[in-house]
Amino acid sequence: MRGLRSTGPNGDMDRGAVPGAHDAPDSTGLLILVGSLVAFILSAALSTWASGYPLQSMIRGAWTPLILAIVLLYGLYAAHLRAWVRPALTVLLVLLCAGSLWQAHTGWHLEGGRLWRAHGFLPHPNDTALAAIMAPLLAPWTWPFAAGLILLSGSRTALVGLAVALLMLTRSWRLRACVLAGAGISLVAFVHASFVISATSRMGAWVVAWRMFREHPLLGMGPQTFVDHYLAWLPSTLPFGIAPDVDFIPWAHNLYLEVLAERGLLGFAVMAVGLTLAWWYATRPVRAAMAAILVMGLLDLTFLKPWVVAAVWGVVTLSLTPPLPSTGIRLFRVCDWPSGWTHREQRGVMPNGVGIRCRVWTYFLTWGHGPYLTG
Repeated sequence: MRGLRSTGPNGDMDRGAVPGAHDAPDSTGLLILVGSLVAFILSAALSTWASGYPLQSMIRGAWTPLILAIVLLYGLYAAHLRAWVRPALTVLLVLLCAGSLWQAHTGWHLEGGRLWRAHGFLPHPNDTALAAIMAPLLAPWTWPFAAGLILLSGSRTALVGLAVALLMLTRSWRLRACVLAGAGISLVAFVHASFVISATSRMGAWVVAWRMFREHPLLGMGPQTFVDHYLAWLPSTLPFGIAPDVDFIPWAHNLYLEVLAERGLLGFAVMAVGLTLAWWYATRPVRAAMAAILVMGLLDLTFLKPWVVAAVWGVVTLSLTPPLPSTGIRLFRVCDWPSGWTHREQRGVMPNGVGIRCRVWTYFLTWGHGPYLTG
């Protein structure tokens, strides 16, 4: 049906309104979350024990227990904390944008010779992929901020992740066409290199990760130890005549190959089951954030970065806990409009009874799980 999608009593999109989504009682969701976290910790411990570099694994993964503890605490107290998630993420996104604008203005940069690759206070321009994960969880008015941040960073992976998330959120083919056109034009006109160049430069890392997995398929060769094995497992020749990259390569530039290489089939199965259960219970915005992670994981994400661990387990937790409430100003009552209604009957109504005629503006001023254009 054309119009706006129905939402829950608090302005949230009901889980039942999302195709394929299912209600997860608080106890069931928490049980799944705890089981997933325990399985992840145990599989990582086994891989570390079997690793040739256990000390390196523990040092590089020192932040992981703290991150998982915070995730578990949120799961336990989600009913009290969920109202603060969107405001906190919105402030974080705005601060990242402000930092990037300051970098663009002053010329301060991380990568020599590419002054325009801003990244706010994140360690690297490619870490702006975080904005692509946060954007679908926030109000639509924040999406241009996320897009601007990513364009300033020149991150192709983040740009694709944001496009995937917005494609999942929008139901209108016109809006989807605009998203695709904007992403395509940005890749051609603004981003510093093509995907072909990126793929060829990372071919060596993918080959090394696959060879590591084949050597130790069950438990892998140890979490966060890809960098220790890269040069030893790098072949002298790569497929298609690509020259191997003998530079410092700290991760595999493919989250799935990295998990297989470092954690083996056991770790990969734990991650796959956890994400599948989370997808099963997730609302549409959380699914969009998860889709951005899954797509960007093909090109760059790594558990070596603490924020990636937090993002992955964060969306899993949001899927298995009560949905985020609608925050900010609720501009109108949302409903599915019968086709026979007149324009006057289709108007949104503010709490004080004042009509809002412009559906598009009320759409973009609504927070989070509010309405999604469908026609």
